[in-house]
Amino acid sequence: MIKKLISICLLFFLVLSCNEEPKITDMQSDFQLKVFGGSSVGSLANDCCNAVLVDNDNFYLTGSINYLNGPDMFIIKTDKYGNEIEWSPKLYGTQGTEVGNSIALGADKSVVAAGYTQAQGAESSDFYVVKTGSNGEEIWKKRFGGSKEEKAFAVKITPQNSIYVAGYSESMIVDKKRQGWVLEISANGDSLWSHDYGIMNAPDELRGITEMRDSLLFIGTTQTLFGSFSNDVFLFILKKSTKGIENSTTLYRAGNETGISAVFSTSGNLYVLGNSQVSSNVNNIILWKLNENLQIIKEKVITATSSETASAIAYRNGSVVVTGTAVNELMNENFLAYVLDEDLNIVSRNTYGTKGKGNQRGMSGAIQGNSLLIGGCTISGNSSKASIFKTPPLLP
Repeated sequence: MIKKLISICLLFFLVLSCNEEPKITDMQSDFQLKVFGGSSVGSLANDCCNAVLVDNDNFYLTGSINYLNGPDMFIIKTDKYGNEIEWSPKLYGTQGTEVGNSIALGADKSVVAAGYTQAQGAESSDFYVVKTGSNGEEIWKKRFGGSKEEKAFAVKITPQNSIYVAGYSESMIVDKKRQGWVLEISANGDSLWSHDYGIMNAPDELRGITEMRDSLLFIGTTQTLFGSFSNDVFLFILKKSTKGIENSTTLYRAGNETGISAVFSTSGNLYVLGNSQVSSNVNNIILWKLNENLQIIKEKVITATSSETASAIAYRNGSVVVTGTAVNELMNENFLAYVLDEDLNIVSRNTYGTKGKGNQRGMSGAIQGNSLLIGGCTISGNSSKASIFKTPPLLP
């Protein structure tokens, strides 16, 4: 009987060891990595989770999964353990390329994902926005754009049920370079209003939307027109009722800065996240603390040992958290999580990766309880799979 039990245990161990998902180091054995893969022909699938959203005990994800017809936008819903619910995943695609870059949840639990679509053989893409019901049923899917390229990177649903999508457009004004583009959509998927933003003859794009009381704050990147033509972070506050700009500012340093996202604290301060390119393959993370008038209170550059790239920022109870990707001394990519206090002092820094080889690239992040949920991709060789990783408790 004992020998039989031992045989069963050994067989169970062998079955587990044949799992194709990357192994987590012994130090991380209590942590959770969930990998979601496509069914593309061969092993060159380039799947990734570009956005995560936490709603109580459920996680919502979007990105792209490479199936037989090419990359499709996906919406995945899981429980708090990362297990997909019955109707998940939902895929949205054509014979071309569809990618989800941002996801939002309505008061009625409807889900809106935004990204871009590019038809097979086409030279340019359009905004691609999909809305589903709480049970995953498709309500509508729409594309928006002109004759040139458009890509969406952020989506926000307001309490008034308007949907705002932000990214860039190259076709709004003739002979104008890439401009930040904001689109307002009704709950029914109809285009209500749109406008482009940026400096004339300079490439601009928008990456994030943050809700304010009766306004929206947009964050993006613009090109400096002086000196070395480097990139700077720019912000503007848009009044929802009038669509007028209430305030704006540019955050710049002596380098190439990219605006990623921003979050408000309970005390009314604004924390802005960006990346600062030091060289062709080295990035540092940069943070600004601003007041409500967009005046700088403090700036902090986190100097990386190798390279670090931020992807998301969040705030809870006096803690500012940043997620992204860190490159280690072996030049492997690992999930990255920073916790800082309200004065931008580093409380903790943690990286999470696979043992021996492979890469974990953090593309998004959110707070879940006292832990962080990092979305991204698990890379092995020339292929990757969409994945989420839940850290151990990092917040008080």
